[in-house]
Amino acid sequence: MGVSLSGLRILVADDEVELRTILKEELEYEGATVFVAENGLVAYEIARRENVDLIVSDVRMPGGSGIDLLDKIKANNIYQPVVLFITGYSDLALDESYAKGADAVFSKPFKISQIIEVIQKLSSPFSKRYAVPPSVEAKQVVVKIYHDLKQAILEQHLQIGRGGIFLQVEDAGKLDKTADCALNITFELGPVLDIQFTGLIRWTRGKDEADKRPGIGVEFKYLPPACQKILEAIILETDPVPSIPIGRRC
Repeated sequence: MGVSLSGLRILVADDEVELRTILKEELEYEGATVFVAENGLVAYEIARRENVDLIVSDVRMPGGSGIDLLDKIKANNIYQPVVLFITGYSDLALDESYAKGADAVFSKPFKISQIIEVIQKLSSPFSKRYAVPPSVEAKQVVVKIYHDLKQAILEQHLQIGRGGIFLQVEDAGKLDKTADCALNITFELGPVLDIQFTGLIRWTRGKDEADKRPGIGVEFKYLPPACQKILEAIILETDPVPSIPIGRRC
């Protein structure tokens, strides 16, 4: 038996019997205690009763969707349990999924090894979750200069979530969503003068969409120690529901 997920209590919610059985067996092999549910309603009751650490849920399920499940979970506790989505449909856009509080989204078909890797990362403390430097330097760099951090957040040019940020970028459509990105954000005034980290661009928005700004949703990948302390302090102070903010205008 594997031990990489030892001690974790994981709930798998999917209306496909075969898929949830495979996930259950693979996660148990890695050492986790696994519960299963056929829809979001059953999953929510199990989550409350069994005090699970993490939920892997389909989005579209008869009798209670993953979206409803996520909303209920985050209404009670934005940090616990962690919720990962798996989906074969476009029921919910990526930016909406992360904004509602999902910590990861996998499209079917997917590799179970990828889910296990993400579960391992998200089960680690914030101080260790993004501590491993990338082996290859990011080929694309986004540079931003603001007056100060407080003003940038207040004006929503920069929005910080539990697992990433939204950054207003007018030419976001030119960026490669399949590659890492180095972000260098400088502030002219204030106690925080720069935020520099490596992230993975999860979505881009090339122009205004209704009440959404053009920009990028970036998942944290590597946070240098100084940046990690700054972002962790902001997250603890603001308790954001989104894993990655959506970039919505006020």
